[in-house]
Amino acid sequence: MRLSFRLRATPTNATVPTHCLSRVTQRRQTWLSAACASLVLSLGVSSAQAQPATSKKKNGTNQATGAQGTAADKPSGAQDAPSGNSGSAAAALVQRFYDQSKAIEADFVQVFTHAVYQRSDTSQGRVVFAKPGKMRWDYAKPAGKVIVADGDKLLMYEPGDEGDAGYFVRQKLSEAQLSVALGFLVGTGNLTTDFDVTHLKQAEAKYPEGNVLDLRPKQANPYFERLVLYTLNQPTAGVIQRIVVIDASGNRNRFDFKLKTLKFDHAVPQQRFNFKPPKGARLVNP
Repeated sequence: MRLSFRLRATPTNATVPTHCLSRVTQRRQTWLSAACASLVLSLGVSSAQAQPATSKKKNGTNQATGAQGTAADKPSGAQDAPSGNSGSAAAALVQRFYDQSKAIEADFVQVFTHAVYQRSDTSQGRVVFAKPGKMRWDYAKPAGKVIVADGDKLLMYEPGDEGDAGYFVRQKLSEAQLSVALGFLVGTGNLTTDFDVTHLKQAEAKYPEGNVLDLRPKQANPYFERLVLYTLNQPTAGVIQRIVVIDASGNRNRFDFKLKTLKFDHAVPQQRFNFKPPKGARLVNP
């Protein structure tokens, strides 16, 4: 059951005080965490808890993600998996792969698990990343939800119930968790210089497709505490199949990318990263 937004008397574009939003914030934790705070996404969580469910394959499809084992295409210069499979080598391979990619687009499934309430919410849609610092998440379920970054600011919009115009959050790109955590995808971050990397070999026992990397920021930040990346070895080494973003409260934001829908280096018009909330939508302070 969805909680309705109870501030209908608020004037258009007025800023809603944070203390008035406690119930709404709890209910909307899935998408607010994905961008206000994140494909996504604690420090007390063990490596075993970070493991994915056992993947069962049927006709070449990973049943845990619904994705084929190959990408539709790949940027030129993609390399083979590192022979040593060390955490730093694997992270460097991933970074090189995405450094070569000007744009990336794929369908995704997002599962946000709230640590306190032990509740999970599932969403899905399509995402596109482009450089520098651009991304757009269009949600098909729930329909109408949009997260978009234009290289400078990040805006999150959620439609209201029963024809209500809904509300939106606007942040600087450098203050949004998802853009900070996934900066390596859009040219604003780097896995090898920004993170300490650990190779989770125990987790790989249940992820035979490739490497599982635990990344912790070298500089502490308020937006997240850990990233866990699930990357392929073959046939396209370095492609990320899953990202889990874990925050200081233990909330887990997991993004699975459907590999058969992946597109690399296609032209993405700038207007795709322009989004204006509908008239009547209310501005909410994050």
